[in-house]
Amino acid sequence: MLKAVVASVAAPLLLGSLSAFAIDVNVDVGGRRGPPVVVEGPSRTVIERVWIPERVVERTERIQEPPRHRTVEEQVLVEPERIENVQERVLVRPERVEREYIPPVVDRIKLGPVYVNRTVREGYWRENRISAEFQTVYREVRIPAKYRTVTRRIEEPGRWRDVVRREVIPGHWEERTVVRQGPPIVVEPPRRGGIDIDFDLHKHDKHDKDRR
Repeated sequence: MLKAVVASVAAPLLLGSLSAFAIDVNVDVGGRRGPPVVVEGPSRTVIERVWIPERVVERTERIQEPPRHRTVEEQVLVEPERIENVQERVLVRPERVEREYIPPVVDRIKLGPVYVNRTVREGYWRENRISAEFQTVYREVRIPAKYRTVTRRIEEPGRWRDVVRREVIPGHWEERTVVRQGPPIVVEPPRRGGIDIDFDLHKHDKHDKDRR
């Protein structure tokens, strides 16, 4: 009904200047919908299985070696160096033999009126053995230090070192929790209230006249 009213009102106004055009009038009483809107769908949690291929992993570990024992020889001081006073007998004169002349023994006797010397014993050489002569002296003697070789076993602490280990992890399946976005959803907006009127102007076609 409104379509007819609008047509009757608009026709007298436009007939004079728009006689060469055709007018289409579209009246929508309920209003027009806006363009649809695409929104993201709700996300959902999915558990999926993934194949992990075989791989080689290198790991560096720091380990301590066990302590080592070794035998060493050491010089241990037993007596330190010192100076002592030593008493000694020093030979002054060695043992020797000396010759001593023993003069003759002469006896004087009287023979008559004359005195005559009479040899009782002839002179001779005698050897005398003389013992050695010693003298006691004191002197300082430097006595060197005394050492003793001892053997002992010592323990050396273990040293730290880096060891690279290769570990082969075989292929296996793993389950992973993946959050996936849902498919998009097309939402149509509600209709707007009011009346929408569309005018469509186009020229008359000659063929359209012939058809009429």
